[in-house]
Parts: sequence; structure tokens; C-alpha cells
Amino acid sequence: MGTLFEQQARDRCPIKSTDIDRVFFEIKEAMQRCEAPLNEGLTFSEALSIYKMLSYDRRTDIILDDMDANDEKMAGFGEIARKFVDLCEEIHRR
Repeated sequence: MGTLFEQQARDRCPIKSTDIDRVFFEIKEAMQRCEAPLNEGLTFSEALSIYKMLSYDRRTDIILDDMDANDEKMAGFGEIARKFVDLCEEIHRR
């Protein structure tokens, strides 16, 4: 992986059994919260679909944040390139 100024590699986030337990608990909690107002409740499949939808929404936010960060980096490289070109032109004029 190419790095800028010797950036350390990012930590990977493997899925652990505790993550699975947490997700299952969150889905179960959501099912229980929906029982009272709707008087029907959600099935596990319906709650899982909602959880997936929220996960996709979160993933989209992460992707957008990454794209914003890349835009900022490219702007920085553009400034450096512009300064380099200006310096070359100044040297050429001498």
C-alpha cells in the first residue's frame, strides 16, 4: 500500500462472535420496541431487513467521508503542483 509520509497501515475489523451477539441483541431489542406501538411487532426477518438498511446507510456515510478526505488530499496535491509549476516558470525566466 502506498503511503503519504509513512502512514501506518489501518487496523482491520474482523467480525467477532461478540459482534454477532450484539447485532442479534439489537435486532431483538428493535422487535420488542415495535411491539407496543404497533400491537403486532416485527418478525426477525423484518427487523433484520431494517438493520441491513441502516447498515447500508452507514456504509454510504463512510464512503462519502472517504471521498471528502480524498478531495481534500487532491486539493493539497494540486496546491503543491501549482507551487512547483510557478517555481519552474520563475527559474525558466531567469
